[in-house]
Amino acid sequence: MAFNEEECLPLLLKRLVDWLCVNPRLSAWEILVVDDGSTDGTAALAAAAALEEPRIRLLTHDRNRGMGAAIRTGYNAATSDFVTQLPADLQVPPETLDLLLAFVPEQDIVLSVYEDRNDTPLRNFLSKGYRVASRLILGRRGD
Repeated sequence: MAFNEEECLPLLLKRLVDWLCVNPRLSAWEILVVDDGSTDGTAALAAAAALEEPRIRLLTHDRNRGMGAAIRTGYNAATSDFVTQLPADLQVPPETLDLLLAFVPEQDIVLSVYEDRNDTPLRNFLSKGYRVASRLILGRRGD
């Protein structure tokens, strides 16, 4: 997911490609950059990266439609069995995926939770509600 991330996107893509290329558990992979209507050079940078690395694909929204729409666009276009998301601003470094891969393929779905992001009270409330709903629907959480 990328919205006006021309400063961070090249660093994310380099770190992510480097991580993917040395990870023995992932022989086939793709990176989908969903440009969510950026008004800076984000889409152009992603297109240039895709020319250098054919496993990078650029998907674009003509206007900013929000994180939920960007996530849906990416998941709908994904072709792999293991699919995850990383924000282009490097809030979540690519190396964090090692923690998730430890549970694959034993689990059908692996979710992560932030310990503390200094979010607003409303965001914290919504996140807690999501976690409760996830536990009710998906069952016990593994640690």
